[in-house]
Amino acid sequence: MAGTLENRLAEMYAAESGRITEGWPATVNSARREALETLALSGIPGRADEEYRHFDLRAMLDRVVALAHPVSTQEAGSGLIEIPDACTVILDNGICRNRELIVTPGGAVYGSLRTAANERPETVGEYLGSPEKTAAVSILCSAFARDGAFVYVPDGYQASTPFHIDIRYSATALGEACFPRVLVMVGEGARAEIVVTHTDNGRCGIVAGQLLEGVVGDGAILDMTIATSMRQDSVLVTDNLSVQGANSRTATTAVWLRGGATRVNHVTGLDGSDAETSLYGLYLGAGDELCDVNMKVMHTVPDCRSFEVVKGVVSGSATGAFTGMVYVAPDAQRTSALQQSRNLQLSDTSRIFTEPQLEIYADDVKCSHGATVGQLNEEEIYYMRQRGIGEKEARKLQLEGFVNDVISHCTTPVACESITRLAGERIAEL
Repeated sequence: MAGTLENRLAEMYAAESGRITEGWPATVNSARREALETLALSGIPGRADEEYRHFDLRAMLDRVVALAHPVSTQEAGSGLIEIPDACTVILDNGICRNRELIVTPGGAVYGSLRTAANERPETVGEYLGSPEKTAAVSILCSAFARDGAFVYVPDGYQASTPFHIDIRYSATALGEACFPRVLVMVGEGARAEIVVTHTDNGRCGIVAGQLLEGVVGDGAILDMTIATSMRQDSVLVTDNLSVQGANSRTATTAVWLRGGATRVNHVTGLDGSDAETSLYGLYLGAGDELCDVNMKVMHTVPDCRSFEVVKGVVSGSATGAFTGMVYVAPDAQRTSALQQSRNLQLSDTSRIFTEPQLEIYADDVKCSHGATVGQLNEEEIYYMRQRGIGEKEARKLQLEGFVNDVISHCTTPVACESITRLAGERIAEL
């Protein structure tokens, strides 16, 4: 139907295709057309779709009228946090500030994804040239990404400094959109720390979709920290997709500090035996903000372990939602999985939705899930007040204990300190 959202996005691609495809290899640009065809067939989900009942993606994308233009360093503003010694990749409206790939003495590579697609097609081609993305935002990123960030850690390399992917958005007019991609590859037996930050410094809110793909080889260890702080009129949808090989370990600490409407799709595939993943997540909402967190762990082989704890705090008229899924395939015997959702509702007008789920097709497993929604502990507040602590400070201390239980799992000390400070500032607004 003419005028549908899918058609308008296709028309926007046609109008901007020269800018979008510039400098990319033909294989990637061919995949863009296939992605748009997939989008036209599958459609963009709205509130009628069960998976998006809390976050109307169709309505969010309906406001898009143009792609955000490249911005100057001054317009892009500062990043959310600074990590002085990190190997840093800065994306300004999805465009890598440094177009060259940087190679460390140990052979790790980081920089522009577009440059990597040209200079290292044998490494990235399998991922950038594949149209087999099913989520709407992943498809849009496959079609519209002008650039992105690339991190490659070779087999056996033990990275001594973290990699920082610093994503900065800056819209100059309403309805501008940005769709960056990130590809992280950690080789067999390697170890790395990745910090990903999102921040919005524009004159008005942006509509941003981001696709992050992680490939973790056999015996590799990846520690990841994600921190997000966006404008009240911005939309951010992130698809974080990763696959792990045998004997690999991943640990993710994710904190969503603020933003008008935030949707997170975090999918982990445990594809090799004795793989392990853990995720600690925290979202903070005030005003009329919306944060919708969706986690899925796919246990496809035996002897794997997963651990998820997601916490939420909402006040005002904010809405928080958590949907979790642990899938255990028929052959995935001796799976161990834990999933918890813990939430604080600070006002009568705020809302929390939580739905942890298990889908188990094996009989030798140890899996559990749980969810709680409550308020601050008045007895603890009374106890502190009896010892000379004011009510406001007592509530602040209790909230800090609740959120820092998540942030403390961050493995990059400088990032942990900065996020703790930012969370403290945010708590004062709740």
